[in-house]
Amino acid sequence: MERSGDISQHEDEVEEGFGFEDMLRILRRHWRIILSVTLTAAAIATQLSLTMPNTYVAVATVQVEQRKKKIVDIDEVIQEISVNTQAVETEVEILSSSTLALRVIDKRGLRRDPEFNEQGWSFPSISALFGVKPSTAMPQPAPPSPLDKLAQSAVSGADPSVADYLKTLAGGERALSRDTVLQAYLERLKTSRIRNSHLIEVTFVSESPTKSAQIVNTIVATYLEDQINAKTGANKLATDLLNKKIVDMREKLNVAERKLETFKAKNDLFDADGRFVLDRQLNREMEALVKASAETAETRARFDQARSMISRGETLETVSSVLKSATVRVLRDELAKALRKQAELETKYGPRHPEIKRAAADVAKAESQLNRETRAIIQNLKTESDIATDRQAKLEQNLKDLKARISASKDKTWELGELDREVEATRKLYEELLTRSKQTTQSLGLEFPDSRIVQRASVPLKPSGPKRKQIVILSLIGGFAVAFAGAFLFEVLRPGFDGATEAEKELAVAQVGSLPDLGDAGEADALRAARWILAEPRSHYSEAVRSLQHAVNARMPSGVLLLASSLAGEGRTTLASNLAVQFAMTGQRTLLIDGDLRYGRLTNTLGISQKPGLADIIAGRAAPSDAILHDGGTRLHVLGAYAGQPPETAPTELLGSRTMTDLMATLREHFDMIVIDAPPVLPVADTRILAEFADRILMVVRWRQTSRLFVKQALRAFGPNEVKVQGLVMSRVEPGEYLAGIGLDDRAVERRAQAA
Repeated sequence: MERSGDISQHEDEVEEGFGFEDMLRILRRHWRIILSVTLTAAAIATQLSLTMPNTYVAVATVQVEQRKKKIVDIDEVIQEISVNTQAVETEVEILSSSTLALRVIDKRGLRRDPEFNEQGWSFPSISALFGVKPSTAMPQPAPPSPLDKLAQSAVSGADPSVADYLKTLAGGERALSRDTVLQAYLERLKTSRIRNSHLIEVTFVSESPTKSAQIVNTIVATYLEDQINAKTGANKLATDLLNKKIVDMREKLNVAERKLETFKAKNDLFDADGRFVLDRQLNREMEALVKASAETAETRARFDQARSMISRGETLETVSSVLKSATVRVLRDELAKALRKQAELETKYGPRHPEIKRAAADVAKAESQLNRETRAIIQNLKTESDIATDRQAKLEQNLKDLKARISASKDKTWELGELDREVEATRKLYEELLTRSKQTTQSLGLEFPDSRIVQRASVPLKPSGPKRKQIVILSLIGGFAVAFAGAFLFEVLRPGFDGATEAEKELAVAQVGSLPDLGDAGEADALRAARWILAEPRSHYSEAVRSLQHAVNARMPSGVLLLASSLAGEGRTTLASNLAVQFAMTGQRTLLIDGDLRYGRLTNTLGISQKPGLADIIAGRAAPSDAILHDGGTRLHVLGAYAGQPPETAPTELLGSRTMTDLMATLREHFDMIVIDAPPVLPVADTRILAEFADRILMVVRWRQTSRLFVKQALRAFGPNEVKVQGLVMSRVEPGEYLAGIGLDDRAVERRAQAA
């Protein structure tokens, strides 16, 4: 069977993973061992199940309550359980706790019960299964613990209290490690939440149906009792603590109030009404200043009006203050009378009449008096304006002084506020404590559990175990699985392929040749091995290389041949060198390329590591004509990997570059056959890139060493280029095995030639 263009017929055989055909093959090869192991496991399981005692399971259901039961409002005193997932899971753990378990053990007297005091049923020994009586020798006492030894050594010491303390610790250690009753109890107990509900299922396994039901009912009853006791204890503790706290808080409140009153009295910050004295004075001064400002403005306006009229030469009789004066009104009336009398006399008498003169004198007198009175009023206006201005200035100065005093007293005011807030906060805490104390006192004796029993455990009528049929069936399945797994591991761990038929069947790839192992000679001299076809032309290895060259030429007279392997150390590099020499010696223009840009094994073996190589050409540091070396004896052209040290650029970037593509196209034009020694497929991705340039690929597989899985993974790693795999080459075959299989390998070569 070979890989060709019509690859679809083998796709089912090379699918990834472990197939049904592989299972059948393992069963056919190892059916006797698998059957023996399966039957033995079933027999042992049957014997064990018959020796197991019957067990009974009792079940009770507890619900974590969502409804809060209240007689008084005591939420602030005793917090009810908030029913959520975490709360239910917590209650599940409490039901299975050691503290609750010890109480149930004491209530039911389980320490005197043989089922819990003894180890109960244990795994029978192999000798018991086959009827061999156990030894009657007395059991040896357990060796003393380190604490026992330390306590014994301290007995004779100077301080006996140290020895007593160590003895107590040693006794506690022994009690914890030897409490077999508690361990047996916890092994039989199971608590679990029923799906996503608030229900908890409690189950207990016992050899007695009645005992199992009694223990389960005791567990749930003790659990509810513990909830009530916990609440009662918390309530009593809260009451005691609150009473002590109330006494302390009352004293703190008295101290704070006295401190506040003392500070008030010392700094005289309050008046009789409880308001700040300075604030009250500030209000009064501001009110007086506002009133004085209004009066000043009014008097100044009247005075300014009168002064303006005087400056303009106008009469002052229209000034409001003048008009409002009673004296002015009387003088005006007298002046008017004098004027009327003068007018009457002037009509009756001539200007020289004595009465006329007397009347004129009266008019002049009245006018003089009116003018004097008006000027006196104007002077009074000026005086009032000055007085109002002085009063306003004094009030402003008083207000400024008062503000300065208020600013100076801010620190005392802040301290007073702090004291006041402290008193208020202390009073609120004190009142809150009094309220809580009353609540706790009222709630004593009114506690209810946070859970309730939904279903009590009844006595089970049928045993729940052991399930003997299931045990036997599972033992059959388990025995078969273990046996099959062992056979599978044997097949997987068995070193690689053994012959052509096996490789062709599993890989759907033809084996085109086998190469005998060169032995110590090849290991000692790598260069001689790389030129073995020249050093030992009549050897079996050389003949195998010639046969392989013939098989390759039958399918591909020219082109690019890639030699690949799954891992390193499979003989790929040695084969690539010898096969390239054989191509060159047959007259083909042949180029051997070291494609391993990481380690350059072929380059180092041939001793051309100082010459420019493939990496230097791709990087532009050398021309192909300078890097390709020519061997005149064999007419072989060689292109190394790199000169000096490996390139800093990643090999995958170099091999996948456009320069590499152009280089391979140029080399194809100048050479008939190009042989590329590629790095291992699985560790790096370089070979997968080189496969893009190859026409055919030869997979080198080390005989009985390379894992089948590795070879399959390497083939799959080529991806679409897997169709280029021409065949497998078994390398490093033991000489005796090689000679025995030459005929088979020759027939494979003939099949390849006929197919071509």
